[in-house]
Amino acid sequence: MAFHSNNFLYVFLMTLFVAACGGGGSNKEPDTQSGDVFFLGNVIDGYVAGATVCLDLNANGRCDVGEPQTISEANGAFKLNVKNASTKDLYILAEIPDSAKDSDDEGKTLAQAGKSGYTMATPSAFAGIVSPFTTLAVGKMQKDGLSFADAKGQVLLSLGLPSDTDILQDHVKADNGVVRATARQIATQLQQAQSALTTGQVSDRLKAINDIIAKKRDGAGTIITDRNTRLLGIPSSISNSANGSLLFYKIPSTRTGELITASAMVFTPKAAAPTGGRSMIVFAHGTTGVSSKCAPSNIMQSGNGYAYADLVVALVNSGYVVVAPDYEGRGPDIPDGHPYLHVASAGNSMALAAVAAKKSLGASLSGAWAIMGHSQGGHAALAGAQFAGLASQIESSLRYKGAVAIAPASNLSLALDNSIETITKATAPAQFQKAYEALGILNFYSSYVAKGSDYTIEPLPVDTVFGERLRALHKASAGDCLDAYYATVQRDISDYAMSSQATLSTPAAYKGVIAEEFRKPSVQRMLRSLEPGTVRLPGDTLIIQGLDDTTVLPATTEKLTALMRSNQTVVTLKTYEKATHSGVLAVPAAQQDMFSHLMSIFKP
Repeated sequence: MAFHSNNFLYVFLMTLFVAACGGGGSNKEPDTQSGDVFFLGNVIDGYVAGATVCLDLNANGRCDVGEPQTISEANGAFKLNVKNASTKDLYILAEIPDSAKDSDDEGKTLAQAGKSGYTMATPSAFAGIVSPFTTLAVGKMQKDGLSFADAKGQVLLSLGLPSDTDILQDHVKADNGVVRATARQIATQLQQAQSALTTGQVSDRLKAINDIIAKKRDGAGTIITDRNTRLLGIPSSISNSANGSLLFYKIPSTRTGELITASAMVFTPKAAAPTGGRSMIVFAHGTTGVSSKCAPSNIMQSGNGYAYADLVVALVNSGYVVVAPDYEGRGPDIPDGHPYLHVASAGNSMALAAVAAKKSLGASLSGAWAIMGHSQGGHAALAGAQFAGLASQIESSLRYKGAVAIAPASNLSLALDNSIETITKATAPAQFQKAYEALGILNFYSSYVAKGSDYTIEPLPVDTVFGERLRALHKASAGDCLDAYYATVQRDISDYAMSSQATLSTPAAYKGVIAEEFRKPSVQRMLRSLEPGTVRLPGDTLIIQGLDDTTVLPATTEKLTALMRSNQTVVTLKTYEKATHSGVLAVPAAQQDMFSHLMSIFKP
């Protein structure tokens, strides 16, 4: 084969060009015969078909008559003929009517899926992808006069995504559950913002939409000063070593993006702070329930103590300030609205608690902070790490160091499949006891996940995914706190096990979680959106796992750790023989490892 150096040079230069564009650059394609220039790209939340894509020549945020335009196809693809028009410093718009179809909606139009039309944009220099992410970046460019690169960085920090996340990537094809969920959430906010505009009210619709979204986010992490900060019912074990108070602060609602009130308990050592201030631990608790009444601060103030008192005492006695968020949608006089195991919700709750605490305590905090959490709180610890950049963006003195995640909830689909396998394999009475135990855990946690999803943009369809027994329990009692609701689920399973129906059947016949419904793509997509550790996390993370844990299975934590390492997160997994889900907290070796890790990451 002959070697042509000119061809080689052309291919080499084109390879560099594509690499520089991150795989989603301008994608210009000149027509050598007509001289016309085409932009090739995709409109993506899911793949959006039926969007009008145009070059916004007069910069009014609309696709006007006479401007180059086309319609996106089934996979969101478009080919826009801009002829010989100058495209410098212009934007590509995608006007999405409610008759368009998003591939996430399984064949429905936006209107049929309960959505409204909206507009997205991208700089013409990066026309390969038009998405919610590029739209927010354009908003930053317009509002603050930033370059696309700088605007992208600020947007990613605000969304809890790493600064090296490629927003010009096809995120549907990449299928990162958290990134896709974030895109859907932004798209929903874009729809809400556009719906708030009156036709002809503004000269630049795109700018107006972005201004509405930006206004919603202004003030995140702000302290609310007109609330009672007195914390009652503090266990004496804590009050002997620390002063306790309530902190109220602003976080964005997972469902609407509007700023709402969140609460956290703050435990400060009684001794005077050292020169330079104390380090801070933002502590995340395990599952207590989905309703506001189940917040740890409410449980404590009702006289029922605090499950993590011993750990908080140990942290305080080590010189740390401990800030313990109640999570979104829970706390004193806060309306129900807790998105259980939702990464963005937990991440905002944790990171913005750090912001509010630093604003509140000032120089008594050094600015160095870390996160610790157990079970649901282990999940929240990893979510908080993901949003640590947002905390620094708002409060520049904060320096995130790392996390300790104890038995973190993760890999929900794998955990569900493992439980279902245990249940379906139980065909002989000798196997039934273990199967019924798995049945109780499966149905209880699935019900809480479904209840929490009610406070997101993507609720689970309870009437479809649950059989009649669990569906009735869920609708009547899923708002109860952990002990009460778990007892309710267990009691119903026991009633079934002792019934004549069960003697003729198996545990698998219980009318609870419907496995085939949970395995449908839309439900699996929602479950993937709850997964922690799917992006590179900052700092140094330690994961603690008991090998006799039947709630968070060791296999799921091993898979989580492998995923985190594949994303270049610095993470260490330590396991402990004969340690259960809560019992691992009392294992001396685990305690030593946790505190050694904290000492290590807080070293100057």
